[in-house]
Amino acid sequence: MKTKQLWGRVLVLALYLLLPKCVAATEISGILTSSFYRYKPTSQVFTNIRPFQFSSEGNGIYIRVDPSPQDEGVAYFDYRFDGTNSFSSTQFAVKRERDSLVPRKHPVNDATVVAKPQPYPSPNDNLIIPVWLAFGSSSYFSTLSERYVPSFHFLPPPDLVKRAAMLRFRADWSLSTNAPFLLEWMVDYFAGYVIDGKARRVLPPYYSTGVTNSVFAVTQWTNIDGLSIPRTFSFHEFVPDDNGALKLINLAVGIVTNAASSASVSPSGPVLTDATRIIDYRYLEEVRQHLYGSVPDYVTTNHRFWSVEEIARDAMRRRNLSATDRKGSVSRLGFHYPTLVFGLLIASLPICLVAKLMLARKKQKTNRENL
Repeated sequence: MKTKQLWGRVLVLALYLLLPKCVAATEISGILTSSFYRYKPTSQVFTNIRPFQFSSEGNGIYIRVDPSPQDEGVAYFDYRFDGTNSFSSTQFAVKRERDSLVPRKHPVNDATVVAKPQPYPSPNDNLIIPVWLAFGSSSYFSTLSERYVPSFHFLPPPDLVKRAAMLRFRADWSLSTNAPFLLEWMVDYFAGYVIDGKARRVLPPYYSTGVTNSVFAVTQWTNIDGLSIPRTFSFHEFVPDDNGALKLINLAVGIVTNAASSASVSPSGPVLTDATRIIDYRYLEEVRQHLYGSVPDYVTTNHRFWSVEEIARDAMRRRNLSATDRKGSVSRLGFHYPTLVFGLLIASLPICLVAKLMLARKKQKTNRENL
């Protein structure tokens, strides 16, 4: 049985790699219904409906999710993979600086883009992940050499939330045997390891219970121009309660309304607005000595990403300004702040001593009267 399963996986991978690139050109649109479940203090369900769009061409992927009425101030969320890097962005609907009559020293960002050197979305992209699993994940899953996947949603323990990007969970999945060999289902479990630099650390026992984290499944298939694609799909996210029982916290259900074997949107790099905040994880090693391990975070106003050299120069400029502030913290009256504070403390000592002496005398007087 194991030999047959192994040969089946090899066949699927071979067919995927031999598939002509023209088949990969696809555009799909539909509706994503997301439900969030709250159990304390009372059980409640919050549901939002958002249109989505998926495009692929070659190795590139583009996903867009439009806002629900509850997503105030947001124009849309999108995700792009260019074959090497992932770009997750939030485009804001309200241009606050342009509407403001007060001039600002620094521009207010119209959008936020997070760039990462990875072929999959991050847990923050909770609206993108169900669509990516349904239509854009097969290339990633087909190349995995072990049955572990990244964290596709945040888990409650705070120390795991901080390390979400470094977590890998044990998982099972299956790819369709029909072109274009998309993901049929996937289950990941609360057991795995943490990537620590070039090493990996197994999760401690209390984080390795083996319970189910999330479940993705295609619930109905359809055919478009000879391609087998999901018609409906679902993504369940769970967390264990205090007794270890699983509770559903998020449910996303997708329904495809239109599909075509051509792409009108090119899955290239993200659209940068007049003032886009960039959080860039692609050059951490190159700028580590300048940022002391921090992630490059800046606002670009010329519709392009900064180079490594520009990031390094900005880090040095900020560090020099900070050093100048620490050394030359001088008030408008010409006083050096540390000296001024020290002088005030010394000057206040006599007042404190006099107040303490007066309180002691008053207490003695009160004691005599009580006698």
